[in-house]
Amino acid sequence: MCSRGENRLEMMAHRRPPRRRSAGPNENHRLELPWYALPHGSSRALGSTRANQGRLIFLSESHLNKYKAGELCRVFDFDSMFVVESDGRTGGLIMFYHKMNKVVLNYVSANLIDVLFLNDNVVQWRFTGFYGHPNWRDRNLSWEDIHNLHNKGGHPWVVLGDFNEILLSSEKEGGNARPNAMMREFRNC
Repeated sequence: MCSRGENRLEMMAHRRPPRRRSAGPNENHRLELPWYALPHGSSRALGSTRANQGRLIFLSESHLNKYKAGELCRVFDFDSMFVVESDGRTGGLIMFYHKMNKVVLNYVSANLIDVLFLNDNVVQWRFTGFYGHPNWRDRNLSWEDIHNLHNKGGHPWVVLGDFNEILLSSEKEGGNARPNAMMREFRNC
């Protein structure tokens, strides 16, 4: 839950300059701005108005604990969240949403947050925010998670996130070739 009313100066106390993130061979370069870099009122610029409260935001590799995630929740003008805390170096998942959406946590792990959206206590659809295992040897665990979730229901389902895998070798730029067996497992999940 995100509580409101924190002093903006207190929230900005932990400033650090924006940093350039090095990109891997399959990633685009991007500038990561710390949460405080958003101007006051930016939640309106992001479309968070009463008319658009059906939105949600999913972040993977957030590197945040619950406290920092709560601050970001308030900055983005959401009132609820699910958090899988980072170990401080890697990981971390966050899903921000609005209470009015009647979201129920279905399953959570270090690599995914799975929720159900209800209307009159009837499941309307399902959302899974996903982060695939970063290690090749554990990647099959990611596909097992997806298979298990798929078998849990027949509702409309959206899976969004970073799968840490490619479908075809033509997607790979530079570095060592990806084993076909790994891509096949991903295509078959």
